[in-house]
Amino acid sequence: TRLEDIEGKLSAMQVPTSDGSTDRENQTQALKEEARKATLIANDSEQYIRRKNLRIRGIDANSQQDCRTAVMEFVRGKLHIHLDPDDIEVAHPLPQRPTQPAAAKQDPVVIVRFWKREVRDKILRSRRTLKGTNYAISEDLTALNTQTMNRIRNSDHVSKTWSWNGKLYALLHSGQKIMVRPFQSITDCLPLN
Repeated sequence: TRLEDIEGKLSAMQVPTSDGSTDRENQTQALKEEARKATLIANDSEQYIRRKNLRIRGIDANSQQDCRTAVMEFVRGKLHIHLDPDDIEVAHPLPQRPTQPAAAKQDPVVIVRFWKREVRDKILRSRRTLKGTNYAISEDLTALNTQTMNRIRNSDHVSKTWSWNGKLYALLHSGQKIMVRPFQSITDCLPLN
């Protein structure tokens, strides 16, 4: 009798619904969707915390005694922006990750947190002057946003990508500008015609 009860419950769980899927598949899909929404909320919160941060690639702060001083000298010398010591909340080099080939040396990266977002935005807007040099300035994106940016950058439909205030944008070959969120495909971002 117990075996028949278990078989009955199992067959009830595997009864196809109107769309051909089973209840278990629907529950699994609902759980995946709920986990994805929670991940997006956590990602947005983490990105909001990083809204005053920048990453500067190419500053060798390890040889400097004070990383804040190295950042100030870089901003004044390369970007020609006056920066007070009080504008920087904290600056420190990110630890270098080991690379596979020994010859592939990574450029050092310094993460800088500013007291005011206006100062950060002013520096970020002037990063064009660094084109063609070994320096680069970018927003401090979360790991999920960085993965999304790399994914859309490698898409055949995209000609250019950028971020502003933690939001990811892409310019398609058709000339259309779209905003992309994590877990979205390029086609999901296109407006409905």
